[in-house]
Amino acid sequence: HQALAVRIPGRPGRYFVDVGFGGPTPTAPLGFVADVVQHTPHGRYRIGRHGGGYHLATLIADTWRPLYTFADEPRPPIDLQVGSWYASTYPGSVMVNQLIAARIVDGARWNLSGADLVVHRPGAPSHRERLDDAVAVLAVLREGFGIDLAGLDVRDRIAGLLRAAG
Repeated sequence: HQALAVRIPGRPGRYFVDVGFGGPTPTAPLGFVADVVQHTPHGRYRIGRHGGGYHLATLIADTWRPLYTFADEPRPPIDLQVGSWYASTYPGSVMVNQLIAARIVDGARWNLSGADLVVHRPGAPSHRERLDDAVAVLAVLREGFGIDLAGLDVRDRIAGLLRAAG
């Protein structure tokens, strides 16, 4: 996983950008400043100091919840490559053993974890749904997430992931 500290031409300071975390990831760049609440179209965030680095937190149901810690220093590309390879191949990895998808579309944050679908819309109660089976999961991946798996023989693999998750 890699978040970025970027500069925007014509604007002072740096911005924190993370498009790959999923779940409650910020949907807009955050000013790279500590201890300031920042609003995005889909939530409030705060970068805080943590040891020699930082942590990112989001406000959920009136409670600040930590998302992850990070450092403000470049990482060698090999560190990212090895970490990505390990997370995508290790038999005990969540990325190998669970079905996870996240997308922001039409103002809503869609999160799928196994057969559990949650759609969050700002200012509205979250929609929660337990999908019945692999066929329903494939339909949600296609219709809600824009992932068309037609022609790929993945139904049995998805069914196995759902069974393993309980």
